Amino acid sequence: MTQIVSPEDFARTFQKVVNHRKKAIKGLWDNQDAKAYTTLFVDREVGILREVCERLGLKYATPWWTIDAIYYEAADVENFPVAWRMAKHLCVAIEHENNVGRSHYEINKLSLFNAPLKVLIAYPSRDTGKHAESIVLSRYARILRDADIFRNFELKLRQLVTFGSRDQNGDPVWRHHLYDGNDFGLLNIT
Repeated sequence: MTQIVSPEDFARTFQKVVNHRKKAIKGLWDNQDAKAYTTLFVDREVGILREVCERLGLKYATPWWTIDAIYYEAADVENFPVAWRMAKHLCVAIEHENNVGRSHYEINKLSLFNAPLKVLIAYPSRDTGKHAESIVLSRYARILRDADIFRNFELKLRQLVTFGSRDQNGDPVWRHHLYDGNDFGLLNIT
């Protein structure tokens, strides 16, 4: 049986992990070292996304084709060498993009993959606030409406956007937005 990770389960688990690792996130964010910050998220051994994956009971691979990270249940070892880590199917496909100005490329790329959940983690500028988030989400929605030729993004091939920003104390804050087939809405995970 294929494990389907809901957007809510991903967001809740992600939230637990980033809350637990807030000090490391804040430290690298403060240093403005984009490469080290990305490594903190996608590292094969100790990355935040790997920890989320393990808590969800799945296997982790990064990079996978052109995707920053994937979660999968089993590798196809009958048809491919074990070292290739060729997933039989994807459970979650994830892109992590520090530069929100390039993130529309990542949402387009994610739309092309056959995965029940696709997640983009991006960082709108704190200076521009929630208004910038709505502009970016509107752009993503236009891209996804064009890409959704079978009209199955709302219920079957879910699209989740997680925005990271900082509060007035400089602490990381995460907001999760779910695509509903037409637009993005704030995902309530409490």
